[in-house]
Amino acid sequence: MSANENAGVPAALASRITHLELLFKNLPPSLSLDLPDNVTTYHFYFNSEDVENEGLYYAFNRRLEICFQTHLLQGRPITLQERGKRLQNLIQMFKKVAKEVLQEQDMLQKCWLERLISVAKAARAIITSKRKISDSDDENVPQTSKLPRKLKPAEHEAVRHHATALKPKLKRRDIPIVIDSDSEEDNTPECLELSEDVLPRSTPLPLQPAQPAKPLRQATLFSLGAKKITKEEASAQRKKIVQDWRQTAEDTQAKEARDLAKREERKRALNRDRQQRHQDRKKSSRSGGAGNVMKDLVLSRPQSHVEHPDLSEISRPEGTE
Repeated sequence: MSANENAGVPAALASRITHLELLFKNLPPSLSLDLPDNVTTYHFYFNSEDVENEGLYYAFNRRLEICFQTHLLQGRPITLQERGKRLQNLIQMFKKVAKEVLQEQDMLQKCWLERLISVAKAARAIITSKRKISDSDDENVPQTSKLPRKLKPAEHEAVRHHATALKPKLKRRDIPIVIDSDSEEDNTPECLELSEDVLPRSTPLPLQPAQPAKPLRQATLFSLGAKKITKEEASAQRKKIVQDWRQTAEDTQAKEARDLAKREERKRALNRDRQQRHQDRKKSSRSGGAGNVMKDLVLSRPQSHVEHPDLSEISRPEGTE
């Protein structure tokens, strides 16, 4: 990551993001390069609606879950399906989230960064060394370094012991060493064979094609923790279920009967109360009330008896019968 991209990002997190970027760039050629848009699911970008409603980190998580289809994994690890520029878009998303969502940096590294690093390594991504050791390295060594060098007699045994204690799996190359003797009698230089360690040349591992994903199988109850039972246990379970159902039905019927009895009793009480009020009103209308008192007074007043003349007699002329 550059200086601007690394602002506010811990060095350890920035280093891991860079490591993931190098792994993505060194994926084996057996993986497809930039699949067509209608085939690939690796569409790495921030959905503006998710960012606006839920935030940047939520949009990042949701986009990676959609691209890697984590809802179909069922506990299996993620498998890379392609290599190329789309994975570099993912790296840019990592850098943006690491820089802008500081409070989620630890969760980002644990949940996604380390997980994808393991996925890239499982896909046989190999980061090649910047300095390759080749056969021409020995040719570029100055000739002065290949000349015999002199050792003191006191170092003679130490050099011999070191020469015999080298690892057998390393290549050995004999270099003559001249040792001057302090003795005046023998001035002939003595030559020893000293083995020099030669670094083993790195050879790339053979690339193996990525294994196709196993077909998905429908989950069963046994995969969710169910256990097989015997016929006797199954029969006992069915009997218990039927017994519980009957008990529940009886309890429900008894409760409904009690509720019905309560409703009927309340209805009868209301009817009795209504009839009692009606009878009380009738009694009060018969014996009480100001109107009835006035009516009784009027009807009980004595009547004056006035004799009226016979109209037939009045209409007759006098002297006629």
